[in-house]
Amino acid sequence: MTITSSAREASRTALIGALAAGAAAWSVHGALAVGADHRESAGRAAALAAASAEVTGLISVSQKTTGAEIDRLKAGATAAFASELGEQSVALRRALHAQKVTSTGRVASAGLVDWEPRRARVLVAAIGEVANLRSKTTTPRAYRLRVDLKQVSGRWLVSDMEFVA
Repeated sequence: MTITSSAREASRTALIGALAAGAAAWSVHGALAVGADHRESAGRAAALAAASAEVTGLISVSQKTTGAEIDRLKAGATAAFASELGEQSVALRRALHAQKVTSTGRVASAGLVDWEPRRARVLVAAIGEVANLRSKTTTPRAYRLRVDLKQVSGRWLVSDMEFVA
């Protein structure tokens, strides 16, 4: 049996076509994987940023803290946690005013300890400077907080926050 040159050519063409299809499929798979990795990285970064912003807002309070500042904290929270913040804000503002508290803070580090596409847990270490009636000079403070977040309508919102040792 003799294979004609046109049969060999057809076999080569079929082989090249199969290889090209396989390469194209692999490229599409790779592009989808890169896209998923990018979305995950962006989601992780957004969760860290949201937790850091909320902690900074919480520890940077003073006797002059306004309702607008409290509203900004509530805007970064889920409905349930915003309600808790609202309930506690009156007592907090009263205590800040009575003790003439001034506190500024910043996040020293934050890290994800649990992450899923719609929820995250972040541990935050923050440093603050606090002055009050008892101390006219500022006193350094170290804070460690566990911050739970949920993604709601494309935004990472704090659903719980707790000071930890």
